[in-house]
Amino acid sequence: MPQDSGDWFVRHKNIYYDTDDITEAQTEELFLCGSCRGLLKVVSRTTKNPACLGIEIPLHACDACRSLGYSIYEEAQVKEGYRFAQFINRRDKEYSRHGF
Repeated sequence: MPQDSGDWFVRHKNIYYDTDDITEAQTEELFLCGSCRGLLKVVSRTTKNPACLGIEIPLHACDACRSLGYSIYEEAQVKEGYRFAQFINRRDKEYSRHGF
């Protein structure tokens, strides 16, 4: 597990929804920041939907994590590698969705 600030903690999850026969592969990445809780990035793929992205900037985010969150979200929109993207900026109460 990463110990230093600036690393990413990554967790992979596979979830099966038996009611709809859907398998989801989810990757959660948490930016480990020494100044705030850190930025959360979630990428999800299912057997029925292409890749989706979620970005969450926490309530008391530092400027570096806020900037990183915006960069990841903007890059995702330009590259169009995700069918859907959702951006949650709790610090500035800004919420946005792309592809919905």
